[in-house]
Amino acid sequence: MNRISKIVSFAAGCALAIAIAAPARAATANVDQRAVKFGTTLPATCWTGDIFFKTDATAGSNLYACVALNTWVVQGGSTVVNGGDATGFAETRTSNTVMTTSLIAGTVNVKFGTVVQSIGAGGTVTLGTSSCSGGGLAWQSVTPSGVLEIDANTNVNLANVTVSGFVKGSNTATGTPNGNFPLYRLSCGNSAADQWDSNMILDLRATYAQKNVAGGTFVIPTEGPSGTTSLDIDPTRLQGSDPNLLTAGNVSGTGATLCTDANGGATTSGCSGGGGGGGGATTVAIDTDFFAWKDAAGIFGISNANVTNTSGGIGLGDAGAIQMSNTGAPFIVFYPRLPLSWTGAVDIRILWVGFGGGGNVGFNIYTWCVGSGGAVITPSYNSPQSTSPQAVASYGVEVETVQTALTVTNCTAGQQMQIKVARDNTVASNYPGVIGALGATVTVRHTLP
Repeated sequence: MNRISKIVSFAAGCALAIAIAAPARAATANVDQRAVKFGTTLPATCWTGDIFFKTDATAGSNLYACVALNTWVVQGGSTVVNGGDATGFAETRTSNTVMTTSLIAGTVNVKFGTVVQSIGAGGTVTLGTSSCSGGGLAWQSVTPSGVLEIDANTNVNLANVTVSGFVKGSNTATGTPNGNFPLYRLSCGNSAADQWDSNMILDLRATYAQKNVAGGTFVIPTEGPSGTTSLDIDPTRLQGSDPNLLTAGNVSGTGATLCTDANGGATTSGCSGGGGGGGGATTVAIDTDFFAWKDAAGIFGISNANVTNTSGGIGLGDAGAIQMSNTGAPFIVFYPRLPLSWTGAVDIRILWVGFGGGGNVGFNIYTWCVGSGGAVITPSYNSPQSTSPQAVASYGVEVETVQTALTVTNCTAGQQMQIKVARDNTVASNYPGVIGALGATVTVRHTLP
């Protein structure tokens, strides 16, 4: 064999040896002999630019990069938020006892209702001695004030947990506190006490959902800073200024009476004929006015027989007023009709004038009712009700005497009522002159179904 052939033979032998030996070396190589380190636990120490392949992580979420000294961040996979306002958070089990929450971007914005909170830094949660037993669960979230919070169930002793960048919340939690923005649920103590479990990160982040709440005729929606929308009654619709607002009637389905309050709004408190809880109908008042003026038939609404009985002390004075003297018991009779839905209440207001001087005027009021076809000539009145005496005002000045809740014994709905108003000349300091009766208003209450 010449010299050249020896060299070629040597080179070929070396190449064959290398080709055969390479697979054997690869099969026995450890983590430090590969271009990318691998294993089930992230190294506690790393330098920016290091890469680690976590073999027990979910497929697609295996690759971690060291983004800062001793800070691992998963690249892609399930740690990328699903969208919305929580974009930028990442959660890493950096050791058996340490969980690290980091920010992919420099700042993460989280929206609560109308308020946007900016979070500029992450944090860590470190388990200490006697900090977690089997079944331990912890929830990480962002509070409406923009603070990272950790809450846990009773299998975790938060007193023995060290936090950085977080605040400790409830130690009896069963989930993310109401109103907080959820981040992650963590578990511990199942593989070993006081250690974070493998594959223990449950991503709770969700796409921010915009809700649209529209008001109505009487409702105003208001969104608060925590994201809660309240529906409030429009106060302008409760003051009687809105013609579309019913201020009286029956409250549907409740059987309660609805009436108008002092401000013109609707209320079920203090309503006549049912109040706040019964009746199921509205009580209304019917006013019937009787005026003392004369026409061809006599005095409108007033018994002619008693008007013309001048010997009894009654006569027609100036302006058609009915004169009632200070002697005897001159009287006037009014004839209101009781409606079929009458509630049993009747009031009367008597209008009269004096003609100067001093003294008091009082009246006795009698009532009687008669049905259709009954005799009205010989009424059998109830016992009289006496009004409180009132002083005579200046000459020709109108005075009103009011008597409420007249005695209505033996009266029923639908009957004709007679109300006899007689001057009571027995009152103390009786006015010594003639008064002029101008008329009366009779108020009869009845219900509307």
